[in-house]
Amino acid sequence: MKYTVPDGWKEVPSQSQFRVASFEVEADGKRADVSVSPLSGAAGGTLANVNRWRDQIGLPPIDSAKLRDELRAIEVAGEPANLIKLVGPEAAGEKRQSILGVMLERGNQTWF
Repeated sequence: MKYTVPDGWKEVPSQSQFRVASFEVEADGKRADVSVSPLSGAAGGTLANVNRWRDQIGLPPIDSAKLRDELRAIEVAGEPANLIKLVGPEAAGEKRQSILGVMLERGNQTWF
């Protein structure tokens, strides 16, 4: 895997055995954790992964019909991929969390 680290991104040691690259990004007082993870096959499927991410930020699960409405088709390295933007609910005293997820099926792996 080859990549160029964008200006302002800091490469950090992987926080998980599943990550092949990890970065921290800070801007305007906000922080983002960026990870790149390849998993075997369909990795449980798009709906299951999106619902796992939704749960992580306090959103209820969705069904496949709603998933189709929320996914956006994009291109990554010349290949078709899916993008989803999830924004968690506001909670008193806590920062609102969000996940920007990209899923790319390539060969016998799904890249997140």
